[in-house]
Amino acid sequence: SSAETPTFLISSTVLHLAYDQLAKIKTESILYASGSRYGNILTVERLIPLKLASSEFGYASADLNDSTKVLCELEKTGSVMTAYFHMHPGKGAGSNHPSSIDIDNQTRMERGGFQTIGGIYSRDGFVRFFADKLNYRIYITGKGIQHVGSDLYQITQDQNL
Repeated sequence: SSAETPTFLISSTVLHLAYDQLAKIKTESILYASGSRYGNILTVERLIPLKLASSEFGYASADLNDSTKVLCELEKTGSVMTAYFHMHPGKGAGSNHPSSIDIDNQTRMERGGFQTIGGIYSRDGFVRFFADKLNYRIYITGKGIQHVGSDLYQITQDQNL
């Protein structure tokens, strides 16, 4: 039922910060995001850059030891990983569909028991959320993010925080 559907509560500030951090890097990189769980509400609050095993134009893979360490630290503090973000090389709303690698990664996360969603940015500020089997809802608070399509949003102004 919709009462049990995980709802991800994300501030526009976090989406702006993730975009700014990812856009600085010419190759692909990955940010984990952590937050808290309140029943079916999951917050996306803190961005955690990952050490990468490889980072190329259009491909990145996390260093397994580092991602394991990050997840263990979150568990110790009572936080949970609620999302992760990366950026595809293209521009426009059509350039940030999840690749088969992205879907495979998400499938592994869900099978591992993580209630988490992926977010893929385009170079010009579109962000698309996705999951594999997980049904979810997104609620974005704050300004500077426009809802463009079902799981697609666009950064519309610089917040200059």
